[in-house]
Amino acid sequence: MPRKSVRNLNHLSSSARDLVPATGWPEEIANKTKITCRCRKCGFETEKSWDMLTNKTVAIHCKLCANAQPVVTKFNSEKATLAVIQYRWNPGKNNANNTVKHNSCAIEYTVNLCAKNHTVTLAHGPMKRLANLPLARRLTSSLLQCVTCQQVQSVYQPTPVDPELIREAQAVWGEKATLTRVTDNTLKLTVPVLANLFPDGYIPWQAVAKTPSGRIKGAIDATLSEARIRALIADDRELIAQTKKLVDTAPLFGAEMRYICFIPRDNDLYRGSGVPAKAPQAKPGILYRYRKATKYLSSWQSYHRVIESNFSRKGIQAEQSWISAAARIMFPKNEAGIETDWTENDRSIIGDNLEIDISTVNLLTHLQGILIEYDGDPSHRNCAETQARDARKEQEAKGLFLRVPQVKNLNAERAANALLAALEKAQHPEKAQFLKLLIVQPDHEAIRREYIELIREKAIRFTRRVQEKIKETAIKVVEEQRYYLPSDEFNYRCATCESLVKSNAKIFIDSGTKHCQVCRGKAIKNNNIKNREDLFACLPVEVQNNVPPEIKNTLVQSGWNSTICCPWCFSAFSLGQSQEKVFSRLEKNNGFRCPLCFNSGEKVTDNIQVANSIAQYDDNIKAILSCAGVSSDSWWKYVSFKNSSSGKEQIFIMLTCASGHKNSRNLRQWRDIFSAKNNAGKVNYCPICAGIAKQDVTQCKHHQRLRRYHPDGVISDVSNPVHIVAASCGETTRIGNVSVVHPPFYLSLNKLAAKIKNSANDNYSYCVCCSELSGKPMPGSDKTLAQLTARLQIRAAIYSTVMKLPTALTDVKITPLDESTVPDKVKSSDKLLFSCYRGEEHIVEKNTFNNFFNPAREGFFKVLMDEAGVKAGVKKFAELKAMYNHRPLIDEAFDGHDLDDRTLGQP
Repeated sequence: MPRKSVRNLNHLSSSARDLVPATGWPEEIANKTKITCRCRKCGFETEKSWDMLTNKTVAIHCKLCANAQPVVTKFNSEKATLAVIQYRWNPGKNNANNTVKHNSCAIEYTVNLCAKNHTVTLAHGPMKRLANLPLARRLTSSLLQCVTCQQVQSVYQPTPVDPELIREAQAVWGEKATLTRVTDNTLKLTVPVLANLFPDGYIPWQAVAKTPSGRIKGAIDATLSEARIRALIADDRELIAQTKKLVDTAPLFGAEMRYICFIPRDNDLYRGSGVPAKAPQAKPGILYRYRKATKYLSSWQSYHRVIESNFSRKGIQAEQSWISAAARIMFPKNEAGIETDWTENDRSIIGDNLEIDISTVNLLTHLQGILIEYDGDPSHRNCAETQARDARKEQEAKGLFLRVPQVKNLNAERAANALLAALEKAQHPEKAQFLKLLIVQPDHEAIRREYIELIREKAIRFTRRVQEKIKETAIKVVEEQRYYLPSDEFNYRCATCESLVKSNAKIFIDSGTKHCQVCRGKAIKNNNIKNREDLFACLPVEVQNNVPPEIKNTLVQSGWNSTICCPWCFSAFSLGQSQEKVFSRLEKNNGFRCPLCFNSGEKVTDNIQVANSIAQYDDNIKAILSCAGVSSDSWWKYVSFKNSSSGKEQIFIMLTCASGHKNSRNLRQWRDIFSAKNNAGKVNYCPICAGIAKQDVTQCKHHQRLRRYHPDGVISDVSNPVHIVAASCGETTRIGNVSVVHPPFYLSLNKLAAKIKNSANDNYSYCVCCSELSGKPMPGSDKTLAQLTARLQIRAAIYSTVMKLPTALTDVKITPLDESTVPDKVKSSDKLLFSCYRGEEHIVEKNTFNNFFNPAREGFFKVLMDEAGVKAGVKKFAELKAMYNHRPLIDEAFDGHDLDDRTLGQP
């Protein structure tokens, strides 16, 4: 329950007295009681607790006044005539979701503009910006003009506007563009919009680039800096140059520029001049529309799209047509005076499907005529395969072969010159006979007319293909044209769902579909399902019967690489990425067999990659079972997965001997056992039955060699001296209350035999922990994570003992950065996480083990070694270890456990 307090208005702060409760003061006021109050000055409503109202440290209790008063003070401090006379709360601007508790501060300021007390009302944002302006700029602001008496509160005398700037603006936007000086750095720019002249948005290009009569990107009536105005002029001057380039280029492709429009941006300076009905509005920018060679208007296209498509001529090889037209006019008749017959894109002249761009079939036929290759596509210069194919054409061509390089912005004159240059470079023993038939100075107008006729013929041929495809598919075309070019927009109704399909003519011809993308996808899916059903029926009947129906349905309906679910263990996985791999797996297993549970419902592993590896080793598994005298019909019953000594998950086989002893080994170990001489031809593979585990290690030469370095050393397997085997020093170190079992190490028995012969190796240790404690050199073999962790635990115990910590460091461990993968061997360059806890403090350090244990550095956690330097005056762990080695044994606390005689070499 909130604590009650006596209502006493004397407790209110002076600022809170400006707030009036909406329904009066309650009879009893608790400290946390919410009271709806209205401000006397601005009328703002809010909720306040009694605690807040009586808090005298709050300067202004009204949130709106707290925002408005600094602005008013700053604004009124400059000039008495131009002053804020009132500010009020405007609840009409509040959001509909606002409540009394969370009302927004919509402030309106009333500003006195002149001596006649004419006023203007401003919102908080503009008012705050005006208050921050210098007085000279504030007086010239358009927001503070007195509309009533047309008087601007300014004594500023403007300087003239640069006449050159005015001329530049009118050259770009027309004579109605005006510039007026406002301040030394700002001008008022007024430019009309073209929408007033062209309400439908279809603006002729002449209104922008020839005789400007406004700004296509939108009207301007704003005060801008001179630099900003010059940037706008430069931007539109570039637009004019771009448009004129398209106007000059269009006739080269039989086109004519017609309209221009601007898709507006979300910016006051770029509101545009209206958008035509069919113009795409997805992206702001300038769009053009032109009349194509087919006399139809194009769609609205960007500048780059117009250039890229060659004014809708992309796909009909317009540049090649210029060269072809020039060749027809420059070689009009053959040696017999008959008109030459030219063809394009002929693949029958050379053979092997090699295409000749332009060729004649009746000009000097005994010399195989003229063959022209036009390198217009970039692949002729960039693609090695295309270049090799062009070289073959030139080698195998028997006529006069002309190679014409790409010429940009082709016209009649340039096409003729390009052909003459190619003739000059060409090599042919009878070249002179060809030149006798050449017109060296052709009529350029005749070439242009021939070019237009070629383009018209190509358009007619392409239109026939479109019309034949329309008749073949029986589709409903929207706005059918008389002529089509490959890039023309081609819209039709889907034959299935009647939805509108937007495409172009070339795509329609190439695909030949009469469906929309959705219906086409459904048809393709159903066709694929039918094909998979037919393929599945080709499997042997026995295999089909051993595949569960739900798995068959998933494979047929979703595809061969789809994820299936085992009906026994409910694991999800894929049988393969292709039909061949899936069928091979089903046939090999005589049906479906889950690699994780072998159809038993009990998973032997969760790692599908490891489980799938069984398919690679099933022959090896069967051979091992055969050597053990076990039937291999149900070989998977003997298989399991578990981590090996190296940390990797491997395949293990569990066999039970005649005496009932269970033996679990990985594939390599079983292979070594059955290939060993002492087990050759024997079924008795059990080490217990064979007496291998009961042998006296003192009689084993390998153990005797190891015990020269480690008195209690044990080797796990001495049957194969060639392979690396696991061994242990057999020691456990106890420091204080911490016990550290020395982890196993790995060695080669052959190398052990070689090392024992050299007396210089007597001061050697295979065990990392023994080297750490005795000061012997660290073994040079690969380190495992377990060895490094044990070494860190020993150092942590030494630190705890020497520094006399209340409790030893706990949870001392080393982990890889990616804990999901544990490496078999740790490289010296691998980054690891070294961590421990000192009480509740978690200490973590990222480093390589070489750097962390480096004797030239701290050799332990840097944070802890810094503290050791302060308390014990040591900087390196070697110094700390020396302090531990020379401590009096009498100080060692005895808690009922035997002391380790080998701890740090203590006697």
